[in-house]
Formats: sequence, C-alpha cells, structure tokens
Amino acid sequence: MAVRFILVRPKEPGNVGSSARAIKNFGFDSLYLVSPQRPLNAKAYALAAHAHDVLDKAIIVPSLVEALEGCHLALGTTARARKDHKTLYSAREACLNYLLPQDQLDDKTLALVFGPEDWGLANEDLDLCQGYIQIPTADYASLNLAQAVQVLAYEAFYAMQELETKQPRSQVQESSLYPAKLADSKDAPATRELMERMYAQLEEVVMLIDYSTAERLPSSMRRLRRIFDRGGLSVHEVAALRGLWRQVGWATRDELKERLRGKLEQINKDSP
Repeated sequence: MAVRFILVRPKEPGNVGSSARAIKNFGFDSLYLVSPQRPLNAKAYALAAHAHDVLDKAIIVPSLVEALEGCHLALGTTARARKDHKTLYSAREACLNYLLPQDQLDDKTLALVFGPEDWGLANEDLDLCQGYIQIPTADYASLNLAQAVQVLAYEAFYAMQELETKQPRSQVQESSLYPAKLADSKDAPATRELMERMYAQLEEVVMLIDYSTAERLPSSMRRLRRIFDRGGLSVHEVAALRGLWRQVGWATRDELKERLRGKLEQINKDSP
C-alpha cells in the first residue's frame, strides 16, 4: 500500500518544507497541499534541505475531497478527544494495520491527513476520514506540524521494515476497516472518490424522503458516514447501495408527482 501525506490549509511555508524533508528522510515522496495559506517560498526550500524534489512535485488542490482522489483509506490526525465511534489508533497501530501486506490491498493508497498548525483538522475534514490517529504524548499534546509528519513518516517506514522481515500478519491487530474476508474476496475496496459520490447521492435521498431537515443534515450525514465507513465497502457494494438509493429517489419523485397531480385535479374540481 502506498502512502500519501496530505497537509490541509498549512499556515507556514517553513513547516511545509520541514514536512517534505521528513517525508524524504523515510523514503516517501507523495505530498499534497490543500489550500495552503501562503505560497511556498525560499524558507520552505531552505528547510526542505535535500527534499526540494518533494516540494517541486507537491500537488496543490483546493479541497480535501480532491486530495483524497485515488485513495482507498484516509486517516486524520487529531489531538482532541473524539465523541464519535470511528476507530482511534496510535501512530504505530495505524501504520502496522494498513501497511503490512494484505493481498489485493497491496496496490492501494493510504492517506495520512494533517490539519493546519493553529487548530488542526476541522470536523468537516475529519468527516472525510474513516479513522483517527493520535500521537501519544505526555501532558502537553501539541506537536508542530512537521514534527507530527515526521512521527507518522517514521512509523510508516517502520511498518515497511516489518514487511521486509515478513512479520506474520497474526502479530498485528486486524484492521476493522479492511477485515480479512474483504482482503480475500474479489471485490476491490472502494476509493474515497467513490465513497464521496455515494455520500452525495445519499444526502439527496435523505432530504428527498424528509429523513432530515437542512439544519440537522450535517449531523445526520456524520452518523451515516460513520456507519458506512466502518464497513470498509467494496466497489461492488458501493454500486449496489447507489442503485438502491437511485431507485428510492425515482420512486419518491413518482409518488410526489402523483400527489401533486391529485391535488391539481381536486383544485380543478372545486373551481367554479
């Protein structure tokens, strides 16, 4: 499984440069920047040291959704306690779970997502991730962005070393998102791009059938996302769900049209 490092709205170019150096130190080179608050400058390149190539080919996109295109799993870093039920990993647990060989998963991409220096990832960003990573610390939990990237880059490198020593899979905690039954099946895991298309369609259906109001929609979708993200859905499973929701949408619209037609007929009958 490949690793993509995504920095969301980074504030300081120097931290981006230091992050690029950390990534290069441990053998990675895939860096995405989501709406950086300042352009890369001389300080960024100075702190990147021998990782100028990582900065040169860093991909800048306007949204996290676009940064996750082509990824099959996204894990967001957070220092805050979370009240929802997504899987929470330490840095080592996350990398050992998803970077050791998993048959059909070997050619897939894991996204490690980092938030801006001041506030970290917003809830809307974390909604796009299937799980969370917390880096264990003592009482003071705040890490510099580049420090957090370096810790995760090291742990990913460590997991790759475990792969080379052929550590038995049984020694690592089984992934809750990609269980063995899915890794052994013929269905490939759905990418985040496919999942986001599915969620966009689900959101339309949720509103169409009055399951939620506009005010409650974000929290409703957050709960539904947690349900489906925990399932580690395959491409075929996503297609089946989208087909079901498409049919629900058609049936609901047909019913609404029939009701409207009945109301119009009644109005015409009551008219003098």
